[in-house]
Amino acid sequence: MGAVMKTILACLIISALIGTFNLKADAMIILKNEPIQAETDIPIWLKSLRKIAQTQIREFKEPKAGYTEVREVEGQPGIYLSLSYMQWDMNRIFNRATIYSEVEVGGKINQIIPLGSRRYQQMNKTHGGHDLNSETLKAVFDELNTHGNNKKLGFNLHEQEFYKDVLQPIRAKYKQFVIVSFSLQNMWPYQMVVSHEIIHGQYFTNPKFREIVHAFWHNDVTAEHREEIKKILGELNYDPKNEDLMKNEFAAYVLQSATEYSRLECMIPLYRLGLMSKLETAGIHPLQVK
Repeated sequence: MGAVMKTILACLIISALIGTFNLKADAMIILKNEPIQAETDIPIWLKSLRKIAQTQIREFKEPKAGYTEVREVEGQPGIYLSLSYMQWDMNRIFNRATIYSEVEVGGKINQIIPLGSRRYQQMNKTHGGHDLNSETLKAVFDELNTHGNNKKLGFNLHEQEFYKDVLQPIRAKYKQFVIVSFSLQNMWPYQMVVSHEIIHGQYFTNPKFREIVHAFWHNDVTAEHREEIKKILGELNYDPKNEDLMKNEFAAYVLQSATEYSRLECMIPLYRLGLMSKLETAGIHPLQVK
């Protein structure tokens, strides 16, 4: 074989190898058509997603923004579950929207946090799940879209793909909706994360649910315990001055599955059965995940 042919062959081999190790898509954040039965079918979904994501990793095809599937919850119109393989990827999609709605930035709420922020980086490593309503998602992602390629205030890759492939189609279907997120690789058990966040979804989308929680907060929870709850939640970076947020988080932490992981575990013996009973009497079942 001549020198020229050897050189050409070597180049072809190198090119093929480079191609093999650069088969990564930019992102794979998919809105699925099949609804999910959240109370019973999460383990099946986890197994399916794990197989897909680990195959991508073994074959050097892992997307740069990881692998995420989004599915509507069966029997809960407008409530969607987002399942990411990695907790880091989940947080890169949703953290700035959560910070916008729940955490002060520069002394103000409802601010876009810069991508390089120390708080943002810290929460990417620790946040176990998200619940975001349509108003917050529209406000945050539409504002990110206006910033274009701004490296601090524009989209990151995860947000951009989610906006295009998931959020916009959901917005075309529903005016009011909620997206609840969790991840396969997570510091918290999925039963806790999913039930906690879906209870937030029920709070956002069901006016009667909110009415009962508000009345219970004011009429059944003692003033002393309300202040203790605000103190505990404030230490977890929730804004204790946001009264609606306090009621929402109280309901989710008291009613969630896997109660041993609740940040308000001390309140569960006092208030869980009472609040659950009032909701169920009204025909509302706070979703529990097996």
